Amino acid sequence: MNRKTNLYVLAAMLFVALLAMPAVSAAEDEVGQADDNENTVDAAKNTAYGYMAIGAGLAIGLALQGTLSNLAAGVMLLIFRPYKVNDFVDAAGKFGKVTEIDLFTTILQTFDNKQIIIPNSQIWGEQIVNHSHHEIRGVDMTFGIAYNENIDAARAVIDKVLADHPHVLKDPAPFVEVSTLNDSSVDFIVRPFCHGEHYFDILFSVPEQVKKALDEANIEIPFPHRKVIVVNENA
Repeated sequence: MNRKTNLYVLAAMLFVALLAMPAVSAAEDEVGQADDNENTVDAAKNTAYGYMAIGAGLAIGLALQGTLSNLAAGVMLLIFRPYKVNDFVDAAGKFGKVTEIDLFTTILQTFDNKQIIIPNSQIWGEQIVNHSHHEIRGVDMTFGIAYNENIDAARAVIDKVLADHPHVLKDPAPFVEVSTLNDSSVDFIVRPFCHGEHYFDILFSVPEQVKKALDEANIEIPFPHRKVIVVNENA
């Protein structure tokens, strides 16, 4: 139980005590004034017990609030199935491979082999990105060349890198086009397509291959420059 839940339970117990105290006091008064009236005493006691039962129910409800919320979210996840075991997902601000789904939690495994246990209530109702939902995925990358370089030659180099990659699909064909004219570079948006299981292989291998290929073709990849002009005021 977290701190917030403990405060809820403590407040509920105090509420029970405040409700029960007048009823118990009344019961004692009734006992002192009418010892021979058993029905009156029983009624007063039943009233006190009723208040205590209501307060106890409230305390239990508050204590189980988080658990019931996770349970309800788990039921919705199992019904609508936005992801399944072995899918790669972004959920509750975490990314990983789904290894287990139950009524209360979803368990992810990260690339560095950590286990993340997420309460379902933190997932349901928030954005869920399922990277494994579609069999074929596009991999977006950006590469820049200097303004004095030939755009068609640079595109041909990138096209060859993608054509030679064993996991890049021919259909749909890779998308390679100029997207932005930046301050110091002409930027290509490059989107090869692949089967989902090869997404990260392409994401982390193609940039290095493109860099090497552009270097071999003597095509400059720009980096930020700063020109300093010195003015001689005495001249």
